[in-house]
Amino acid sequence: MRSGAFLSILLAAILGISALYAPQPLLALLRDQFQVSQATASLLITVTLAPLGIAPLVFGALLESFSAKRLACAALALLALSEAAVFLAPSFWVLLL
Repeated sequence: MRSGAFLSILLAAILGISALYAPQPLLALLRDQFQVSQATASLLITVTLAPLGIAPLVFGALLESFSAKRLACAALALLALSEAAVFLAPSFWVLLL
């Protein structure tokens, strides 16, 4: 594997993991920013991590139909769009969506 490809895969993995776990230390800030309770703010972690239970089943079917490189590129594009939407969320409930 070329070093450029390896670095791209490594960066994609770091960005994906960061998107999943970054909200945890920010819960107090998000709670204050959106003026919701601590329990309500913790829904953000639930909504973020719950799909991980189902994802392996879907990924198996997708990898049979598409190449891993194509799926990784699509996933990174979707991650970028969703992170931009999170940044622009006007309310907590939109953020959860």
